[in-house]
Amino acid sequence: MKRRAWVMIGAAVLAVASRQQAAAPDGLYLFITPDSPGVDRLARDLSGHPFRPILLVEDFAAPLSAPFLDAVRTLGRELPLVDEEGLALARTFGVTRTPCLVRVHHGRVHVAVGSGLPVQEVLSCSR
Repeated sequence: MKRRAWVMIGAAVLAVASRQQAAAPDGLYLFITPDSPGVDRLARDLSGHPFRPILLVEDFAAPLSAPFLDAVRTLGRELPLVDEEGLALARTFGVTRTPCLVRVHHGRVHVAVGSGLPVQEVLSCSR
């Protein structure tokens, strides 16, 4: 009986660990909202780098501003208004303010927040 309990506990721990790894694969994530300051600069600074933009929208009825739409065009990617995976990533990383740049490198998470994000510094994080 004791051995079975340890096997079940071990399986549960492995399941949780693999879920956490799957929820945060290595990569670069940019979390933005329609009112995030400095998105246009971030889009320019990130051009040429692989990253996953994630749009967090609270009010779907609010109109999107022209500067924000221009910044999204600069990103060169379509952003879904409803992004369940992106929302789950925001929860995983504890994103509460935007813009937020998250780099996951070999299981380590590096987070920078604010309109003056040091993109090159975040890209060089390796520890």
